[in-house]
Amino acid sequence: MNQTNDNAEENTNADLVLDRILSAVPRVQDPIRVEPTGDGATVHLPTRRPSWLVPPLSWVFRPRQRRIALDAPGAAALGLCDGRRTVTEIIVEFARTQDLGDADPQASILAFLEALIRRGVIVLAEPQ
Repeated sequence: MNQTNDNAEENTNADLVLDRILSAVPRVQDPIRVEPTGDGATVHLPTRRPSWLVPPLSWVFRPRQRRIALDAPGAAALGLCDGRRTVTEIIVEFARTQDLGDADPQASILAFLEALIRRGVIVLAEPQ
């Protein structure tokens, strides 16, 4: 019986975390630049200089920026991260405008946003 209570508590905690994520507002971090391309977009991220890499070595060996190429659905999803829409609103709008077939829009968007957060492209803020 104790294991059942533990499982119920874990489910409740997971639901609370999911609710907080779905009500969060993602936005693109500064100074990241998103450049539309013909079939998607390119995200330009500035690189950080390692402490050991000093001029003149940094002039030669350090790229000034990293690039992430996004396909058309990725560019559309990132374009919805405007700092005003919640994750739930992004999921609804993305599902409305994209042909997802049998894919789950919530799972797709959450996985995409997680990847962008890990790469430092977007941040999640509390709704205002």
